[in-house]
Order: sequence, then C-alpha cells, then structure tokens
Amino acid sequence: MKGIRIPPRFPGIRSCSRAAAIYACLLCLQGCAVLPPDTALVSPFVPADLVAGSADECLSTPAFRDGRATRVTDPATADRVVIDPDAIELFNWNIGKGGRAKWAAELARLAGEADIVTLQEAPLSNPGWAAAKDERVHAFAPGYATRQSSTGVMTVSAARPLRQCNLSSREPLIRSPKATLITEYALLGRDQTLLVVNIHAINFAPGLQAFERQLGMAADVVARHDGPVIVAGDFNTWRPARKKHVDERLDALELRPVAFAVDRRKRFFGQALDHVYVRGLYVVTATSYASRASDHNPMRVRLSM
Repeated sequence: MKGIRIPPRFPGIRSCSRAAAIYACLLCLQGCAVLPPDTALVSPFVPADLVAGSADECLSTPAFRDGRATRVTDPATADRVVIDPDAIELFNWNIGKGGRAKWAAELARLAGEADIVTLQEAPLSNPGWAAAKDERVHAFAPGYATRQSSTGVMTVSAARPLRQCNLSSREPLIRSPKATLITEYALLGRDQTLLVVNIHAINFAPGLQAFERQLGMAADVVARHDGPVIVAGDFNTWRPARKKHVDERLDALELRPVAFAVDRRKRFFGQALDHVYVRGLYVVTATSYASRASDHNPMRVRLSM
C-alpha cells in the first residue's frame, strides 16, 4: 500500500490499514473480479463489422467521420432505422450483473419503450432477457468476465446503430476490464447523427490517471462528432475530484450535465455515481427512481433537438 495518497475528503485518515479499508469498500462496488482470458469477446447482437477495438480505430474509421445514413424524412418508413430527434427518451441503469431478483421485470416496467437504454454491468447471458421480451437492437461491449459469464455495457435502441465502437480500459490495481460503448444513430429528417456514449468508469484506483485516460478516449471520439451527443453511465464519481474532472472534460466539448427533478441516484461518500451529459439537445424532463432490483437506481431523461 506504500505510495497511496488518501483523498483530501478524508484528511483524518492516515494509516495504511485504514486506507486499505476505504479502498476495500470501493472494491465492493466493483465486485470480486476474476481475470478474463485475453481473447476479445464480440457481442452476438450486432454484426462484427460494426465493432472497433480502440479509440484510434474509432477516429480513423471513415464511417465515423464521413459515413452518414441516407436522410430519412418519412416517419412511416423510419421504424428501426432512425430516431425522432424531437422526442428522444433515454433510460440509464447499472443493473448489477442481473444478480438480484426481478431485475428484468423492473427493467421492462421502468424503461418502457425508451428509444435508447444504456445499461452497465449487463449480463450477456441471462434468462432474464427472455423474460424482458425486448425485441429492440442490442449493442454490447464486454467488461468484467469469468469463465462462466460476461458482463459489460449494453445499449438497447429502437433503431439499429450506424456504427459501434467498443473501447476497453483496465482497473489499475485489480486489472479487471471496464468498457465504454459508442454507438451512432440516424435522426429522422436530419443530416446530423446522434452519438451515444455508454460508459462504466474505472473505480478501484488510488489516483485519477487511469480514470482520466478512459474518459479521454471517449472524449476524443466525441470531439470529432458534428451533431448531438449523449454521454451516460456509471461514472463512479465517489470522490469530488473525479466529478470535477468529468465536468471539466465534458464541458470543454459543450456537454452539460442533466439535473434531476427527482434525484434518487445511488450515492457513495455523498457523491452521485451515475450521470447523463448532453450536447445539442434540450432536457424536457429528468427523473430517477428508487429500485431494489440493483445496487444502483435508474434514470429516465426525455430530450429534444
């Protein structure tokens, strides 16, 4: 434990043993990690040719810079092709690996017909998906894995994404992966497209370097996007310095945090962990819900261009 700096919020903590207790609590949020094999996992829900492996690939792929969908103006032909920019409903939730009872029923009840559902700690193989009866498009970026299962970030959408980019980072101390999923969608009657970043941020780290690198990879992609953007997920901002860095990095890209009229978001050390940031979109309504189906509480945001 030599060299670990205690966060300023806890000036009374001095001993390594007490510091270890603090970070052990953070590890409980992460879950006990079993290191996955190095073999990359590819979601069965989306074609492999939509998957990129790094931020560099996202930035260098012509599809992210130049490729755009043919403009769709007729709502009658827009089903599963485009999203209505005047009525975008986002639902975000860390579902805790689907480990609690009735999580799928709760997801179906609360998410409803949301256009975009961003999930963290989503189990790739779980009987709950059949119970949810969700026929929308599922994009997946793998994170935590064991020999038996894989969880990660999943974006469920009413329209098929034009492009998908999976970014992967690792917890510095326990070496378990953390995923960021970037998807791009056509908008009804618009030449611009919608970029959605679904992130499960690094948690168990004594400093900010790895946390900053993970957010920076996603920010590099957002910086190249000419159009509206949603960044949502579990940012693990349990420390004010983490939230300050997220705010400053995303503010530089003109992304603004969504304020919740009813705010029941999960908190740790008094800090909210889950957030939504938007650019080029108005917030119509924003609320969060109390739920026992996960150790995080879900959020619903209605947006419009």
